[in-house]
Amino acid sequence: MKFKSYLREHARKLDFCLYQHLFEGADSAAVLTELSAYQNSDGGFGKALESDLRLPDSSALATTVAFQYLSQIKVGSDNPVVANALNYLVTTFDKSRAGWVNIPPSADQYPRAPWWNFASATASVEWGNPSAEALGYMLAYSGETPSTPFIQRLTRRALQRLHEIDNPEPHEIRCYVRLYEYANKDLRQSLHDLLAGHIKKSANTDPKEWHGYVSTPLTFIDSPDSPFADLFSESLIMENLSHLQSQLVDGDHWEPTWSWGQFEDEWAKAKTEWSGKLTVDNLKTLRAFGIEQPI
Repeated sequence: MKFKSYLREHARKLDFCLYQHLFEGADSAAVLTELSAYQNSDGGFGKALESDLRLPDSSALATTVAFQYLSQIKVGSDNPVVANALNYLVTTFDKSRAGWVNIPPSADQYPRAPWWNFASATASVEWGNPSAEALGYMLAYSGETPSTPFIQRLTRRALQRLHEIDNPEPHEIRCYVRLYEYANKDLRQSLHDLLAGHIKKSANTDPKEWHGYVSTPLTFIDSPDSPFADLFSESLIMENLSHLQSQLVDGDHWEPTWSWGQFEDEWAKAKTEWSGKLTVDNLKTLRAFGIEQPI
């Protein structure tokens, strides 16, 4: 019961309820209730749902994080939480960018990680983060078909950006992996080879270098059924899983491998929140590969 005790005492209630749903069969309604507390009146999500951004206002960043939770609890597209979040994405779509900027200008007024500054977010060429991921959720939940003009425009830009990438940035590539999960057969065929190549470039396959904040095969796959699991040998994945287990802190949780270097009081809170989320995520990955932990 060590993991459960840690999560009960330290994790956000949202992540503890997700743990109970995934590992104890608890109803998903509690997860949805907790998640909806992070939703604003404009339909978007904020309120530090993405723990590195303490912004109460809505952002595309936090809204895509909300969809990551929604996808785990199988919420239907007719649910008001989903419908309102989709409406937020539609209304905040930036036509000049053919996508979304991760954060609004008001982000600069609140404690945050140094990489979440509005100027750097707007200057970023990494269109896929969050726009590729947002496209995936539009495909999954909006009811719009791939032939509608809005979806066609987003799809064209997603493919264009994938061809532009020379030095793949792991966060952007992860957003494309999430898009791939919801793409239809034709779009998957268009994405696959380029995306596979970017994943192989992004994932560090030298176990001696798996220290600190580094992308590994498990950054891009979370189960044997992941669409790109066959890019890596079974032995490498098993070694990656062993490394993941070795990173346990006090035998009952994982901690983030990054820090802010600023806003230290808020970072301490964010670190605890991340520890709860990472613990649930990592337990889920280990179980998917047949490694059961005494929870």
